[in-house]
Amino acid sequence: MLKYIIFFQNFVKKGSLKILLTNIFLLEINKDEIILNLENPKTFKEIFIIVERIIKTIKNDKKEDSFLKKIENFKNLLDSLKKLSNILINEKKTFILRYKNEDVIVIGYKAKGGLLLKDIKINKLLLLKLLKELNI
Repeated sequence: MLKYIIFFQNFVKKGSLKILLTNIFLLEINKDEIILNLENPKTFKEIFIIVERIIKTIKNDKKEDSFLKKIENFKNLLDSLKKLSNILINEKKTFILRYKNEDVIVIGYKAKGGLLLKDIKINKLLLLKLLKELNI
């Protein structure tokens, strides 16, 4: 789904686009950043699964698993984030996942990570809280 957002982001030259579902999430897309701020992760997860099903139906794709099903452990999550980071860096874009207005993960061009994950910055405590709330 993020590849569609990145594709759409290329049309944003000035200003930003905000999609808000009150008390659930805010998606903000501007020229350089995609910011997803989660307020209610459980409801967002349900919406995300529905949207994935709609996209699969449109594409008639029965093989592709849900992104959330692919995250079985922390290593799989890091592998997915590394792949996403490479895509974002090539596009000179940044994705920021926030949980209640605090940065959980910053991926891509503007991320200042550590030694192992140089293009990924993770707030480990907030990530664990978020994953627990999502039941992942």
